Amino acid sequence: MQFCISYSAFEREMTHRFGGVILAGGQARRLGGISKSSLRIGERSFLDISVARFEEHIQDVAVAFRSERQSSVASNRAVIYDYVVNGKEIGPAGGVLAALSWARIQDLFGVITIPVDTPCLPDDFIERLLQTAETRGACHAKSWRGPEWAHSVWMCKDENTLKAFVEKSGGASLKQLHHICKSAAVACPRQRDADFVNINTRADVDILGATLPTMKNGIQFSE
Repeated sequence: MQFCISYSAFEREMTHRFGGVILAGGQARRLGGISKSSLRIGERSFLDISVARFEEHIQDVAVAFRSERQSSVASNRAVIYDYVVNGKEIGPAGGVLAALSWARIQDLFGVITIPVDTPCLPDDFIERLLQTAETRGACHAKSWRGPEWAHSVWMCKDENTLKAFVEKSGGASLKQLHHICKSAAVACPRQRDADFVNINTRADVDILGATLPTMKNGIQFSE
């Protein structure tokens, strides 16, 4: 069975409606298991920063968590839970499949995903992705580091194909899912040193704080 999607018949006549989903299901083992969503830059949590970034462009926004325990930090936010295969967690792919299911239920055309642990992104990041998605379909950001597989647009029309692949394989990397979608790379020029920097350790937190001169109170940890 081949898993491949063609966009030669992309529905250009349709009104393109996209939602936004923040991928917040990581276990943060290197940070002692705390919720990355609750990390703060000054007075704003990483989750609040991600939501605000979406709300400038997109009406429908949700947060994807691994478990109900994680979701306690998302008060007054639409919450979804990662897709699992035979009771097994499948990492970021579970968040993407949950995002696609949510977008389909919301009658959206596609969904943009960003991980909660990259609070600093280029200012025109979402606009660049949406412009490409309207003509090419699925796409992902390409930063100074290379492909950013989680910073992406996924199309609802691909949901069943991606889900079939994941269920057959028992899991998948985001790179594999993008390959199936024939995802287009979208150049996102670096505007500041901290753009696309993932926060995985306390050292990363220190680096981010040092490269954001507008931060007044640094990054704060809260349980």
